[in-house]
Amino acid sequence: MGLSVKWEVDLWDRLGDETKRTAWLAEAKSYDLVAATYSLQSQFLTTWFDLIEQKKLLELNKNNIENQNRRLQMSMYRLDNGLSSGIDIRNAKTNLFRLRESQKGLQYRLVEAKRRLNLMLGHYSESELDIDLTFPELETGVVFNKPRDILLNRPDVLAANANLLAAGFSWDAAKKRQLPKLTLNFDLDARRSKIEELFDFDFWLSSISASIVQPIFYRDVLSKQAKKLELSQEIALQQYRQTLLDAWREVESASQNELILRSRQSLLSRAFAEAKEAENQTEIQYTAGLANSFELLSAQRTRTSVETDLMKLATARLKNRVQLILALGIPNSEENKTKKFNSHVKN
Repeated sequence: MGLSVKWEVDLWDRLGDETKRTAWLAEAKSYDLVAATYSLQSQFLTTWFDLIEQKKLLELNKNNIENQNRRLQMSMYRLDNGLSSGIDIRNAKTNLFRLRESQKGLQYRLVEAKRRLNLMLGHYSESELDIDLTFPELETGVVFNKPRDILLNRPDVLAANANLLAAGFSWDAAKKRQLPKLTLNFDLDARRSKIEELFDFDFWLSSISASIVQPIFYRDVLSKQAKKLELSQEIALQQYRQTLLDAWREVESASQNELILRSRQSLLSRAFAEAKEAENQTEIQYTAGLANSFELLSAQRTRTSVETDLMKLATARLKNRVQLILALGIPNSEENKTKKFNSHVKN
């Protein structure tokens, strides 16, 4: 019975490079998992905001139907007193039917939004949602991180950096495969060895031989493999640069949109106040016979349109704030905000 053992001495730290490559690849996967988690959280919040918006639009349309029913009764009373004509009645009914038709579409979109949120929560699509359907309040401002902090906190940037380092160590290991190898060989023939020799250090030492092997026959193959991994590192470097550019673009876009949406919301709030007051005054004049049904209908549609846009703008601000937090790379802030939002979810 014989025993033969070969051991390659890691002269150039090639195995160390391969170990580091594996470690950095694992690190990149962990950052990918963090990025996927944040992405899933943002998708949940976006779906939740859509559900709240549909609920508020449905409530607004319901109020408009009630108001239109009241105005239809008002027009019929005016008709009985000779203050209006059949045209006013027809205009009022036309607007009422349009509002009822919109109600059906809004009800369907609300049900669809509930289904999407149920699926994201892992529930049956028709399950009842025990969830608060009110918009959370936005903070007055966002603290912008320093550029270094953004790079350190964004998981996609950290993943790209880890992949770049892994590609570098992989290339280094490939280059070192072309270098000479030192191999220690140990051969033992138990049939020819005496029992006492098994405990003799000189015997064991004499059974060890060393050899230095220079890759010759596979040099071209190893060289091409190294060249391939060099190109892979270059690709990883370009991907890292592109990730940085995308990160800055997302920060600039979301931050600029934050300012624009805030300004638009302020202006639209003032427009809604004016439209509501104009509608109230037109209704008073219509009751007194100083305005016709066309003027009242126009005032009502203007107020409804502005109020609808204001609700949608509030949703857009919330969605953009989530994207801004992700773009700035503020994991702690994102987690805190998510906890606040998830506190509305009771199941």
